[in-house]
Amino acid sequence: MAARRGTPGAYYRHMGRMIGKILGAILAIWLIVTAIGGFTAILKTFVITGLIAAVVFIVVWVVAGRRRQD
Repeated sequence: MAARRGTPGAYYRHMGRMIGKILGAILAIWLIVTAIGGFTAILKTFVITGLIAAVVFIVVWVVAGRRRQD
């Protein structure tokens, strides 16, 4: 058996830091993508709700503006 130099598991600290950085970068990217997706979902909801409200407003305006035929 060959004798070990340095501390046991010498690469452990460096590999742990490297894995931590990689996982941190992946989680940061995931968070950004999730936040962008949530923002676009909220924006689409507001746009669709606004369009529905505009259509309802126009329909009510047109129906109310008609002359009554008695």
